[in-house]
Amino acid sequence: MPEIRKITVPQSYLLFLLVLAVSFTLISLTIKDVEFASGADEGYYLGYASYIGEHGPGGFADLFKNYIGNQKDWLYPNPLRIGFISLSSVWLKIFGYSFLNLAYFSLFSFCVFLIISFYFTAKYFDEKIALLLAILLAFSPINMAMARRALLDSTFNLFSIFSIWLFFGLLKKRTVLKYILFILIYSFTILIKETGVLLSLFFVLYLIFHKNKGYLLSVTLYPFLIVGSIYMISAGGLSNVIGMIKIILSSPAHNEYAILFGSGPWFR
Repeated sequence: MPEIRKITVPQSYLLFLLVLAVSFTLISLTIKDVEFASGADEGYYLGYASYIGEHGPGGFADLFKNYIGNQKDWLYPNPLRIGFISLSSVWLKIFGYSFLNLAYFSLFSFCVFLIISFYFTAKYFDEKIALLLAILLAFSPINMAMARRALLDSTFNLFSIFSIWLFFGLLKKRTVLKYILFILIYSFTILIKETGVLLSLFFVLYLIFHKNKGYLLSVTLYPFLIVGSIYMISAGGLSNVIGMIKIILSSPAHNEYAILFGSGPWFR
């Protein structure tokens, strides 16, 4: 008879699954008690996702026009966040349009974020380090809090860390698949939240520091071209994109929340 080989799972992986299960359970037990803010960011994300879920991708042009034309909306999330709106609209179309289901999407993103963080850390460093990192991330008060909200933070964390690990892996060993995958995932990270573009600064600095300029286009030009093209197609024209960017750049000067943020005194 042929020899039957036993498949052994490393203990660190089993412990990670336990950490993941405990964190998921703790959040799940309290997520139904969350009071959602319908008049704040959560209400806008639910509204965007519901509209796109009902009207399809063609509805983005309406979201852009309505946002640009209504100044009171400028204090709140903008529809440039096409990636998150699209993903959440699919999720809500399957599970139902509600704040609670949108919060469960945050929880799902958080769990995938933990899996990716553990996997790549174990792959490139050490399983014990990966387990320690997973514990710190899984029971981080702010991570757990955001995993209960109907917001994009958990999803943005997921794609940001995925982009960083793909960039790190690409530098370790370049392949065509890794190269394409990094560009696509990083582009989508920017589409999740426009501030994802700031990752390019750190990518470029890292490449310059290590005297590796072969990847500059993959962290700057290519993602920006992809994102810009999607913006133009979705927004219904260049004018809407420019109008949105102007609002984003100018709003901190008269946004009461932006003015108060970091205004002190020092102990705050």
